[in-house]
Amino acid sequence: MTKVAELSFLFRTLKAPAAARALPKLAERARAEEWSYERFAEALLQTEVASRDAHGGEARIKQARFPARKTLEEFEFSFQRSVRSSCILASSTS
Repeated sequence: MTKVAELSFLFRTLKAPAAARALPKLAERARAEEWSYERFAEALLQTEVASRDAHGGEARIKQARFPARKTLEEFEFSFQRSVRSSCILASSTS
């Protein structure tokens, strides 16, 4: 088994497709810039984490099967008088 095939298998087993896609370019960059093993591992794992963060929210929203997607900007505070818009909008910007 070649190294590429072995690494592909390991990434599939770990369910880390973003890291698998990033591996060739990151490995090339790491060699060119003489990264330490720790720096290379960090970059590879950061790629996977960023991908999961970006796609995780979307997947959960789809899985929830909401009838429509709503944002705070669309909320009608005049309809729901018990909710103070100043309190909600101030906490959403922090």
